Amino acid sequence: MKNIKMKIVLLTTVFLLSAVGFIGTADAASTFLYVSPTNVSKTAGSVFNATVGLNNAGDKVCTVEGTLVFNNLTCQSITLSSGLQAISSPSCSSPYFLIGVPNCTVSDRTLMTISVKTENTKPSSINFKGIDIIGEGVSVSNAAVAGNYNVAPLVKPAPVVKPAPVVKPAPVVKPAPVVKPVVNSAKAITSFDFEAYGVVGAINEDTKTIVATLPYGTDVTALVPTITTTGKSVSPASGAAQDFTDPIAYTVTAEDKSTQTYTVAVTVAANPAKAITDFSFKGLGAGVINETNHVITVTVPFGTKVDALTPTIVINGVAVGPASGITQDFTHSVIYTVSAADETTQAYTVTATVAPKKVAKTNLLGSMANILSLGTGKTWLAVIVTLIILGVIGYFILKGNKKKVKKEVKQEPLIK
Repeated sequence: MKNIKMKIVLLTTVFLLSAVGFIGTADAASTFLYVSPTNVSKTAGSVFNATVGLNNAGDKVCTVEGTLVFNNLTCQSITLSSGLQAISSPSCSSPYFLIGVPNCTVSDRTLMTISVKTENTKPSSINFKGIDIIGEGVSVSNAAVAGNYNVAPLVKPAPVVKPAPVVKPAPVVKPAPVVKPVVNSAKAITSFDFEAYGVVGAINEDTKTIVATLPYGTDVTALVPTITTTGKSVSPASGAAQDFTDPIAYTVTAEDKSTQTYTVAVTVAANPAKAITDFSFKGLGAGVINETNHVITVTVPFGTKVDALTPTIVINGVAVGPASGITQDFTHSVIYTVSAADETTQAYTVTATVAPKKVAKTNLLGSMANILSLGTGKTWLAVIVTLIILGVIGYFILKGNKKKVKKEVKQEPLIK
């Protein structure tokens, strides 16, 4: 069903593309497909090429359909010739083909090239089935000529007879030399580590020295090294605690009893601390330190001039710049840098903020409550003052209401 639909589409396309044409019936035997070479002899196991061509006796051919059939041959490849329209291109696994010929040829034409391999000495062939050679809307022919091949067995050449080898007399076997055992003379320290601190010693093989720097605060009086050597032993031994206050000599002994001495020196890293722990302006306010972002904010009272403030700074380090007690202009943020004993630094951004002006609020009811809460000796005076205040407030309220009423009466229209 699928092939029929494809054929209908192709025929319709060819019909529309044809400039001049007509629908008619041709002689079924005049045009045919063929395989070249038609008859040939081959050797079993050989690979050869054959072509599928269109022998056109003057018919206008637009489409060719069919299926290749291989008898005692193994298909290696199928290559469609150029200039054709592959509606369904054949392959070794699916040898069905539906090929369009642009402009509907009236000449002989090669359609495809096939590579095959002979399997055995049985008769072999490349044939077709379901052939349909189509012109402009009609079937022109379904004829085809197969390719038949005789396959001869592979003749192997006669084996070359080699002459018998000349037998040589057995060689005289000399006694094996006495091999003296080789004694290893290697005696190097290949690694010297303090695993508890994750420190690997730096080995200078030229000067036979080893240097290791341990973290700040490490007690070097009882350090346990892990030592790897190429010799037989090392003294002091690996894993034995030693006091590294001063350099220590380690001697490696080889299997041949030769020795090599290494001098191991341990140093302790300088203090890496570099933090501002307190920042304040005397009498004005202390700073809030954000250690995560290294930001310090100091809020000073309203009216403070920030263009000449003198900070007091406490640090955990060896120095800070600008130094504590040096007057600075804090109109904009100022960068303070703390230096550690190990020569590393940390910068802090300090900002001085002026507090807003405080506005005093009058609390009338609170004042009255305070008056009423006076001691018993002042109770009547408090009552009198309270009444006066209430009277004044009531007077202004009534006066305001009267003015409002008069204004509304004047604006009210007369009702007739």
